Amino acid sequence: VGLTYRDEENGYKCSIAYTMQGKRIINVSDSYGKDIYEKNYHNLGVTIEKSITKKLVILAKASNLLNYPIERVTKDGYFIEKLNNYQSYFIGLKLTI
Repeated sequence: VGLTYRDEENGYKCSIAYTMQGKRIINVSDSYGKDIYEKNYHNLGVTIEKSITKKLVILAKASNLLNYPIERVTKDGYFIEKLNNYQSYFIGLKLTI
């Protein structure tokens, strides 16, 4: 799910997006019930862009603002591990040729 705002007159573009990765298998085992799954994972990201010229844009992105961990379990719910998936930030320039 996402929401985008554009102000073309002033060169702004802002967007916010929420995604949810459903439960998925990541390792198939030879033994019944020992497959490893990742549980549901939620992510929230924001992007802001500002046009400097017609061809140059400065942008800032932030990802995983919810700091939601990734948990791995077996099919019957036995806990395997919890991975911390930290927030990430990016600032850069985009040049159109």
